[in-house]
Amino acid sequence: MRSIVPAASAALIVLGSSVTALAQDVQVEINRGAPYYYEYTDPAPPAYGYYYRTDRSAPDVAVPVRPSNCGEFRYWNGQRCVDARFVPPDVR
Repeated sequence: MRSIVPAASAALIVLGSSVTALAQDVQVEINRGAPYYYEYTDPAPPAYGYYYRTDRSAPDVAVPVRPSNCGEFRYWNGQRCVDARFVPPDVR
């Protein structure tokens, strides 16, 4: 009899916990508001494009970018890397 009591109480606990989980209420929501309609709008024009430049008085100028290092025996003279063995730098 003593071994049946713990087994029966354990079975009641398991059965009771599963019954309470299955006995939850189900709620249904009814929306009686105005119907929703999708409004189509034209997409915005693209943000990129090509155009013809009318101001031709200012020419395009390519400015050389100074490298971080010209190499051994070379230096930057303001326009390009120059070999110091053939064109010595002006160090005045």
